[in-house]
Amino acid sequence: MVLTQKESRQAFHHLLTNVLCVEDTSPLYKALKENGVVDIGDVLTMSLRDIDNLHYTDESGVKVPLLFSSKAKLRVIKHYYLH
Repeated sequence: MVLTQKESRQAFHHLLTNVLCVEDTSPLYKALKENGVVDIGDVLTMSLRDIDNLHYTDESGVKVPLLFSSKAKLRVIKHYYLH
């Protein structure tokens, strides 16, 4: 099934918020948005190093690396797609 860009973004948002229960105020959501990751294709093309290097900017302007649990969710998405 081919999705439009809009549909792809909506599907990714659904995956994050409804399937993985990621709040749009969470560090993972912030990191994805800050780094321009807007759809599933962006996650699938990320290397594991890219995932490990993700960070977000906190309220005081400090760049904070993501916790392992957040990185693991992205790895699960990649591995699910590959298998």
